[in-house]
Amino acid sequence: MNEANESKKDSGEGLVGQLLKFLELFWEWFFAALHPTRCCRKLLAIKDSRTRMQSSAKLWVPSFVVALIVDVPLYHLYGIELDTLGFHLASLLWFTAAVALSGFVIQLGLSWYKVRSNLADVMSIFACYFVTYQPIGAILSYPVDLKCYAILSSAKKSGADFSHALGLILSGSQSIAAGLDAVLVSASICSLIFIALTCIGASLMALTLAEHYSRPKVVCFKALAFSFSVLIVPVLAFEGLLSTYVAYAFLK
Repeated sequence: MNEANESKKDSGEGLVGQLLKFLELFWEWFFAALHPTRCCRKLLAIKDSRTRMQSSAKLWVPSFVVALIVDVPLYHLYGIELDTLGFHLASLLWFTAAVALSGFVIQLGLSWYKVRSNLADVMSIFACYFVTYQPIGAILSYPVDLKCYAILSSAKKSGADFSHALGLILSGSQSIAAGLDAVLVSASICSLIFIALTCIGASLMALTLAEHYSRPKVVCFKALAFSFSVLIVPVLAFEGLLSTYVAYAFLK
């Protein structure tokens, strides 16, 4: 009897411990979202590259989870529920791949402009100024996602394969998107806001890099402008293609 009670007690304490760690993880993400520059300096102060990467990666998971919660109504509208683990695991996979590839191509852009940077530093800075705000990106992407999901769902119900559905999205199918005028206008506005926020994030990232590596601000601005306007475009295209395919596979 005593052993059973002790086992339940240990189990309860373990559950509380896991919950506290989970809340601590979200608090770190929330702090980073409120104070990205302070969080960035805190990460860059960590001398060990592996520890720095692990600390910055802790910002990814809460950001992904909150973005997922934001997208729940949209997913539910097209038959994707919270228990559709295949969809969410695939989404987490391409999200992680996109973040890693984005950090890598930014590193290439910095190298092109002779800014000797460390990949762990770049990933940490990118996590603070961009990955942390994935939920805002999810909100701004809502109109575009709504239009794309409407086209994908209609195409799938009509028996069209993925390549045909993708063609409809790229061509901006007017027949399927009919009645979504407000959504299309909102998508345009949200796209402009997204571009503006990206420019702000890239500028802050350039300033941080210039300060951390004692390089001219102009050089870092040019490197980031090159990275975001040229190098990162294929990464975003790959991310968009992969996420569209995953959505098509699970939409009902």
